[in-house]
Amino acid sequence: MSWVDAQDEDETTLSPDFLVTGNGPQFRYQDHEKAWSCCASFIDAHRTDDWAHNRREVEIDWEKQFAGYARQCFIAHPTRIFVYGLCITETRLRLYRYDRCGALHSEWMSYRQKNAHLLVRVLLLLSSSKAADLGFDETVVINEGGKHVFSMRKEDQPVRLTEVSLLWDNMSLFGRATKCWKVVDESNKKTYVLKQQFVDTQQVPEHELLEEVKGIKGVVKDRFLYRMIVEEHGQSIKYVTDVVLLLKALRDAITAHKEAYIDRGVLHRDISANNILYAKDPTNLREGKGYGNLIDFELSIKVNRTTSLCGQYFGTGTRLFHSISLLESEAESRDYHQGYLDDLQAFFWVLIWILIKMLPPIQCVPRMSTDIQQLKRLASFESSPLDAAERKGGWVSLCSEGRAFKFISHEWGPEILEFVGELGSCFHRHETAKSRNPFPSAAVPSVQPEYSTTEQEAPTPSDNYDEVLTLFDNVIKELGKSDSAIKGSNKRRRSSGQGDVERPQTPALRS
Repeated sequence: MSWVDAQDEDETTLSPDFLVTGNGPQFRYQDHEKAWSCCASFIDAHRTDDWAHNRREVEIDWEKQFAGYARQCFIAHPTRIFVYGLCITETRLRLYRYDRCGALHSEWMSYRQKNAHLLVRVLLLLSSSKAADLGFDETVVINEGGKHVFSMRKEDQPVRLTEVSLLWDNMSLFGRATKCWKVVDESNKKTYVLKQQFVDTQQVPEHELLEEVKGIKGVVKDRFLYRMIVEEHGQSIKYVTDVVLLLKALRDAITAHKEAYIDRGVLHRDISANNILYAKDPTNLREGKGYGNLIDFELSIKVNRTTSLCGQYFGTGTRLFHSISLLESEAESRDYHQGYLDDLQAFFWVLIWILIKMLPPIQCVPRMSTDIQQLKRLASFESSPLDAAERKGGWVSLCSEGRAFKFISHEWGPEILEFVGELGSCFHRHETAKSRNPFPSAAVPSVQPEYSTTEQEAPTPSDNYDEVLTLFDNVIKELGKSDSAIKGSNKRRRSSGQGDVERPQTPALRS
């Protein structure tokens, strides 16, 4: 068959020899004869001579090719659960099934002579008229506009949610494959965020952890249906247009993290810019709502305050914002139990990432950083764990020396530079203490601290949270004073006839 266009930049090397196409409510572009969006299953044909020599190597190449086909199917059908593929030669066949756990395949089976029924059965399976037999979730259909419509239940009542737009898409073949859509409830026109993922069966479900943190200001309330429905709470803080609102959003998210950890025994473990949302209307906050809301508890763990965490799910979150200790453990391939201090440090790296990528506006026009060298240094956060750890370690060391201006633009002003220096110094101290006497067990630090010192009693988790939150409160207060002083000065100039004067603005940002 001819080339079938890939759904992303990572194009497959070849198209399958045969594409079994389908139509019906699970297929988006039903008038297109050859597209992954029409794929029910796929077939590749090979000559027996192709693998007479170096059989295993040839089979590995075929399986890599099949994995590429399967990935394209999942990109085209994001709600699909599995997909079948068939590899066939002149005399034998092998059936593959790909899902988010990996691939299963049959033994090579001869379909000649008395075994012809095997070929018939396999072909009937690959072309089944039942969508569920082909791996489709029949609770999801595609409407005439090409949008997903999800049929779910809420309090035992049927609910139909129609896709408005795709918000987040993970195109990986295996793993959680998290996807988020903005959806609208057809009954009341209220919008939500619908989150879909494939979760390890041994992991505590996210909805159970969300019950543990229910009622905390600054934690988004989720409702667990078949998929996860989340109330809309604004965009990522990387889109905040005012640095004071950015700091308030981070402060409230840290406060929520503190309450979840200390009061409810839930550790988030995936702090990132995309997992902190700022309020949709910060000038009109509803009761119990914060400027910043912490979301995405899928990697969280329920921390037992008296026993070890052995056996818990220890997958880690976004490497870009990992703590120095966590990166070092990855680089050395050693076990490391991520703690609350690692999450606290991740908030710091979210702040640094935003402050380096953005610059304060000029006359209300937001600006992106043009410092190529500094942006390259920031890119090391996403390189190897060792490179990222060394870069971050160097920067917190500069903070401890009062030299945050070496990596944060002076355009942010003295208040921000001083604040970054003080905050970075906290985490430099934490990392230094850990390296001297790393916490040996995985019990919760409220019972046994993550590190200790010989000179004085080790601070409690509350002490560490309060130290960080106090720094946020102080800089927010100082920036408020500076802005008020500038406005008062300009008002006096205008009243004395001096006219408007260009003044520095309270830094704002937007990406």
